[in-house]
Amino acid sequence: MSDSKPKWSADGSNIPTIDPHTKSKHQIIEKYIENLIYTLYEKARFGETTFTFIDGFCGGGMYKDGSDDWEGSPIKIIKAVRKAHQKSKRIYSQPLNVKFIFIDSKKDHLSCLKKYSMIKANLGE
Repeated sequence: MSDSKPKWSADGSNIPTIDPHTKSKHQIIEKYIENLIYTLYEKARFGETTFTFIDGFCGGGMYKDGSDDWEGSPIKIIKAVRKAHQKSKRIYSQPLNVKFIFIDSKKDHLSCLKKYSMIKANLGE
């Protein structure tokens, strides 16, 4: 585990290295959200269509994992929702209404998420 808190630069030129426990947390969150959406949207009697996801410590959205990039929790949450929705048989009959709220105490972290990580993950701005 690193001794300091991860820091992202607004332009994505400084991306922190991910700790193993953070990777595990991201994998758990990703699978949980995918299953949550699929279960409530697909399996519920009428299908839940409205969701709000709040990531209170979102960071800059991207990490370094050796020589590779590792998508952070905001990216994983968005992709998990999309994956579950695509997997659903209701995809054409009931659209999802999803709101994502990403919070971080550092402006640079949010700028990195918006101007670097979302684009790098092919999620637009």
